[in-house]
Amino acid sequence: MKLAINTSTLLPYQLCCAEQIRVSARAGFSGIELWTRDIQNHVNSGQPLGDLKTLLRDSNLDAFNGISFIKWAENDEGVRKAALETAKGELEMLAELGIPHIAAPLCGDITGMSLERVAELFADIYALGASFGVTAMLEIWGHSPVLNKVSKAAYVLMESNVEKPLMLCDVYHAYRGGDTLSKLDLIGAQMLGLVHINDYPASIPAPQIKDSDRVLPTQGDAPYGEIIQTLHNIGYEGYLSLEIFPAGYGAMSADEAMRHAYQCCQAILK
Repeated sequence: MKLAINTSTLLPYQLCCAEQIRVSARAGFSGIELWTRDIQNHVNSGQPLGDLKTLLRDSNLDAFNGISFIKWAENDEGVRKAALETAKGELEMLAELGIPHIAAPLCGDITGMSLERVAELFADIYALGASFGVTAMLEIWGHSPVLNKVSKAAYVLMESNVEKPLMLCDVYHAYRGGDTLSKLDLIGAQMLGLVHINDYPASIPAPQIKDSDRVLPTQGDAPYGEIIQTLHNIGYEGYLSLEIFPAGYGAMSADEAMRHAYQCCQAILK
């Protein structure tokens, strides 16, 4: 398994997209998840996308996933259609950068939505992504009233009948949703596109925990021995991508903080 970073982890430093790439590469990560809004800010500042592509190549950093919050599962048809239209620009940027995946969590008003309906709508965003050569990965959010467990994601993916059904799991979100990633034993690695790693204090009950409560791996109570063993059991060889939303890192510089973060990620693999 390989270690990557989601650039949410760097939010306190308010770095531009290029500097996010440089800091992540210097820390030792081999993969990176870029947010489409940061890519767009790079373009809006008058800089060509080609500069980022060159920087990624020169940094030996694999940009394998894009992060966006497209309302592809919105109940309101007008909002949903507008969101998909906007998504075309994001997908075009990802395609130009050679980023092969985009995260697809359920965003917007999904009140009362059935898993069958989610499957229909996921097939739509998947098809749109595929038209740009980008594969959508169904992301599980523990706070979601509709899609908060591995079993539900597996059902949606099977019902969607897409060519390459992939889910994006998250250690924090598994706890938040009252789930366990050991269930991945039942579906194997074929449906697992990515695992977000982080940690959490189990002293906070699952229904009350928030994104801001996430901590670095090994600094909380997540059962990493069990999680890593499950991933080994199913033959998962993809990325473990660090995703936290910290308020800050004290007096540490971005380089110092990310080197420390990388060491925490390495520790769960030993």
